[in-house]
Amino acid sequence: MPAGYHAYQDPSGFSVTLPDWLQPAGSDSNRRIFKNPADGSQLRIEWTTSPGASALADWQDSEPNVRGQVTNYQRLNLAAITYRQWSNAADWEWTNGTPKSHSLNRGFVTGNPAKYGYSIYWIVPDAQWAAQASAREVVFDSFQPAP
Repeated sequence: MPAGYHAYQDPSGFSVTLPDWLQPAGSDSNRRIFKNPADGSQLRIEWTTSPGASALADWQDSEPNVRGQVTNYQRLNLAAITYRQWSNAADWEWTNGTPKSHSLNRGFVTGNPAKYGYSIYWIVPDAQWAAQASAREVVFDSFQPAP
């Protein structure tokens, strides 16, 4: 465990290593929210037991809604990726708002056949984006889905 981090085991079955500055800030049946009270950064982990056929198609279908709901939306990336062993994965990254926030939503499907669809969704003040790069890497590298 890196210094300044702690293990989080969710009752739903997933686990992840989180920076100590992210504190639980809300949940519902398929979402956990963690926030940094100092700067408003957020990490949301969401899941479904009925994932779509394509993580990329899900983000492409969602983009028009986000574009219509936020100010100054600017897409930085929307592409299929391979995330560790999961090939049905996609990253969607954008900035928006005033002051500017920077978001990265990584969606992926686990299991064969598909069992869970997950989203690891960061919302960070743009000025903090680079400084939090190592925290994002630790979270992405440590995430383990529910069995």
